[in-house]
Amino acid sequence: MTYLFISLFLIFVFFFLRRKHETIIAYGMMSILFQPYMCIKYNAPALSIKFLMDFFVVLMAFKNKSIGFKTFPFRGIFIILFLSWIFAIFISPLDTLSLIPGVFQRILSFLVIVVVFTEVKYSNDVNLMIKFFLITCFILISVGIMEFASQKNVFLDYVYNNVPFDALNGKLYHSLDGFVRFGGIRCQSLFAISISWGGFCCLLLGIFIILREKIKNSIGNITYWGLFILAIICTITSGTRSCFVFLVIVLFPFIFLDKSNRRYRFFYIAALVIALMLFSDKVTELLDSFSSKTDVSGSNAEMRQNQLLSVIKTLGGSLIWGFGFKGYSVAIKANDDILGAESIWLQLLLQGGIIAVVIQLFLYIYIIKYFVKFIPSNKRIISMFFFAGWIIFVSMTSSPGLDDDYFILLILMVIKYFNSIKISKQ
Repeated sequence: MTYLFISLFLIFVFFFLRRKHETIIAYGMMSILFQPYMCIKYNAPALSIKFLMDFFVVLMAFKNKSIGFKTFPFRGIFIILFLSWIFAIFISPLDTLSLIPGVFQRILSFLVIVVVFTEVKYSNDVNLMIKFFLITCFILISVGIMEFASQKNVFLDYVYNNVPFDALNGKLYHSLDGFVRFGGIRCQSLFAISISWGGFCCLLLGIFIILREKIKNSIGNITYWGLFILAIICTITSGTRSCFVFLVIVLFPFIFLDKSNRRYRFFYIAALVIALMLFSDKVTELLDSFSSKTDVSGSNAEMRQNQLLSVIKTLGGSLIWGFGFKGYSVAIKANDDILGAESIWLQLLLQGGIIAVVIQLFLYIYIIKYFVKFIPSNKRIISMFFFAGWIIFVSMTSSPGLDDDYFILLILMVIKYFNSIKISKQ
């Protein structure tokens, strides 16, 4: 397994040295393929292939003085984030040296965003971003559909069988027998967990809706709708409630509010009604699982509320600053009622307290304000639902392997696209 990931890294370096510009853009949009369980070294501190690639890209950018941090629109809030993560190391009761790699990796993943942003200057570069995003979608959707059809994930089974179980702890959530929910195996494509796979499919759908004309021109009408429908199916097969909520939020404005869909609205609504009627028992089971203690695994609304109360109680006098980096590891030993702390806000409270929560809110607000400047008026409602869907999704769950760094890259891709259209019209 290790040799496979080393080979991937060497191939990446080869292409980088030959075609640096295209490789940086390609890596930015395809970085989601390199999940936490893909490691060259599994023993602590683990060395993931993504960490190596991030480090190489950032190192070369600094070496070539090609990281345009001064012109990066989110530099202020990024610096605040970096400082808060570094501060979280020193207030943690855990060994400081053991925490440095994790913080360094997080900072690197955000610096990659800056490097990619700096490389994308012209409309051809934007087209490359979209092209490599679509390639990523093709790869992940293909694996997801094959997994659904066969009810087996060959690649993840191979990883699971060839890496010691303890080494995969916290990196891969997979079972050879398959996790069953709502009557089916929970698919996860190449992702570390099915939640992240469903979340990615919803991001795909949001981008496909916002950039509909561009993507249709790039891959054709039939391929566009084929991927669109398959992404909906893959979201459902993830078997995750937070993903279902994200899906509804993304599709609602597309079906009911988008003026360009007036001619097809009746067809969309009819298809939705028929689907609800055909799977009414599963829909009822899903809705019940949000509030009642059914036999569905995971946490319902009451359990999530208990997690929040347990986090606040456990933090006590550390509510403002939190327990520091990897605060969850400290808190779960003190109070196992915290369970998985299944929300970005619970994780932030444990790591950096109320201060971390406020910084994260400012990050989202700052990005939304900048985003709105570039988006055409006919796309703003859909875009706001897209943002709301992501924030609600990460508020409802944890999604290893799918974080804010990739979401921000997608947002910057959309901004770059609409800005390039604006410039071409001037």
